[in-house]
Amino acid sequence: RLKTILEGKGDRILNTMRKDMQKASIEEDYERAAVIRDRLDRFEALFQKRLLFDDRLEDPLFLEGIRANENEALKQLLHLPTLHRLECYDISTFSGKQSVASMVVFIDGRVEKSQYRRFRIRGKGNFDPEMLTEVLLRRMKHDEWPQPDLIIIDGGGPQLRSVYPALKRQYAQLPVIIGIAKRPDRLMLPSSPSASLDLRSTRPAPLSIIPLESSSDALHYVQRVRDEAHRFAKQYHVRLRDAVSLVQHD
Repeated sequence: RLKTILEGKGDRILNTMRKDMQKASIEEDYERAAVIRDRLDRFEALFQKRLLFDDRLEDPLFLEGIRANENEALKQLLHLPTLHRLECYDISTFSGKQSVASMVVFIDGRVEKSQYRRFRIRGKGNFDPEMLTEVLLRRMKHDEWPQPDLIIIDGGGPQLRSVYPALKRQYAQLPVIIGIAKRPDRLMLPSSPSASLDLRSTRPAPLSIIPLESSSDALHYVQRVRDEAHRFAKQYHVRLRDAVSLVQHD
């Protein structure tokens, strides 16, 4: 019931509780009626707060404040001197074919769709870590694109252990690179992002894990960015797949 109310669908639940309270009163089960009444009062207050929050989401200034708070929370969590431009990358593939990648950009917590980019995977690798590595290396060659303060990749240890050393081989200075691993969502980053890894070592690079509370503003921001990268990659992949299917049926 609480989940339903938080999802903004509380009218039906509240009406059911009112009927239950009325029925208990008719049956002279006053103790049960009092319990339902108290619970109903709490849920009604919660529902009104949810409605007020939903209304405020239509206020651009209120939404701007939420985005700024999330951006600041992530900056502090990662001890970044500044967090202006954030880029996130995701891979979309189907049975190892027509693999593509997305790059989405957020500026100070806000979506910047004009700077989104798409990549077709050129290499023969069919695994996310290899494909992400290819995409990040291609992206770093674009000196004409603004440099990010933070790069997020959709994935955990395998992706970071592939991407980070490959970039360090070619670039002395890198933005902070983190991954978001699933189940549960948590952030992962090289233990010493500013330090050079021993690229000759065959041992897995050490990683730090940052577990976050589900209510964390920083986690909400990263999840929002990750979901947008996933949406954009999937959109491009479906478009290419449909184009190929159309050619095959002509």
